[in-house]
Amino acid sequence: MTRRYQIGSRPTRRLRKFFGVVVVSLIAFGGLAGFVLWDMNRSSLNGEVEGEARSVAQKEDVKAAVNQLAADEPFFSFSLPAGWVAVDRRNAPTERSITWHASKSKKTVGHSLKLYIDAIPKDIAVNKLLPVDVAGNTVTYRQISENCKNFTTARKSSTMPQPSKWQGVDFTCDLPNFVQNKVGTAAPGEINAMTITGPTKGKHKYLFVYTDHHNQPDYQVLYTALKTFQAK
Repeated sequence: MTRRYQIGSRPTRRLRKFFGVVVVSLIAFGGLAGFVLWDMNRSSLNGEVEGEARSVAQKEDVKAAVNQLAADEPFFSFSLPAGWVAVDRRNAPTERSITWHASKSKKTVGHSLKLYIDAIPKDIAVNKLLPVDVAGNTVTYRQISENCKNFTTARKSSTMPQPSKWQGVDFTCDLPNFVQNKVGTAAPGEINAMTITGPTKGKHKYLFVYTDHHNQPDYQVLYTALKTFQAK
């Protein structure tokens, strides 16, 4: 039997199916896009909150790590920045000292801090003086001098270190090596030394020598060591 078709019947059903699929697809796509946007917005907000919290924590960690207790010795203790380590110890009748160096990063190479204890060589000469005042078992520091070649009057022999004075405090100026940048500490009434009495270990002499070979020296390491220094 021959099947007869009504004009327009099949195209109508196809169009309805086509538009139905399109509408369902648009609704599904719109829902998916809306969910993605909502999720991205939520993640962004959460990221800002979490990021701020991490930032605060990192700042606190950095602040805590700036002044780690790097020197805890039998007679004294003081703080140094994170990454500084003791690299040399000498215990002889003519010299008793400990030397700390910064880490090997490019920004810290060229720094060193040396502390003499009791056995201080008499020939130590520096380029700048940082006068200190003893207060109990701690010290306070004054203003660091300029290069001593600019104010040392005894220049009869520039090939030898010469006695000098800054803010009434005596020290030895290293005139032959004036291009070096060595800073020494000394207290009034002493030369290249500061005598500090601890509550349990008694009286000892100390001399800090800080070296910084950079074009723009940073003396915060020395300042921090002096601020936190305590004789035991």
